[in-house]
Amino acid sequence: MGLALAIRTFIKIVGAAGILLIYAPDFLNKIFHLKFANFIVYFYWFFLWLAIFLGTCLHFMSLIPLWDKLLHLISPMILTAIGYGIISEFRKEKI
Repeated sequence: MGLALAIRTFIKIVGAAGILLIYAPDFLNKIFHLKFANFIVYFYWFFLWLAIFLGTCLHFMSLIPLWDKLLHLISPMILTAIGYGIISEFRKEKI
């Protein structure tokens, strides 16, 4: 009984963290004035949906054998896009 309760609590915490992470691009824009292209933000949201909501909350990690491999295939793409977005923001010249 204690382990099942701990697992349910963990899944709730991960789901709440996923909801908060949706707002990370807006937070970075307000605090650091980093504006990401819309496609990067949408790809980031898609990855969150795949990883957190489907993978953890709906247990796709245990239901679909290659789910983790799919996430590891997609995550370098999103990190690269975010990195290029940050670099392009720093390279803009102020007029």
